[in-house]
Amino acid sequence: MRLGGMRVDLRDMRVDDLERLAFWMDPDQRWHDLDGPYYPKTAKGSIPAMIEHRREAIESGESPEPRQSLVIVDRETDLLIGHVTWYWESEETRWLS
Repeated sequence: MRLGGMRVDLRDMRVDDLERLAFWMDPDQRWHDLDGPYYPKTAKGSIPAMIEHRREAIESGESPEPRQSLVIVDRETDLLIGHVTWYWESEETRWLS
């Protein structure tokens, strides 16, 4: 899946995104200090397993419908620069976060 914008696109994660994902998940990255305090930093030692789990999910070819997350990529370079996700606050009221 790919959704195009003027400067960025949203698309499914690919195997070639995993190196950049591992880079950004490193707990020493500055963005972790600015993230919500209720989200714990990823432990460095758990990153390889997380990346392998993502690799297996990507290679399986199975994607949930509807998607619950997409990566944000630079439109010109197609490099991963972030991600968006959603979840139900309340299915009864169709309240998404």
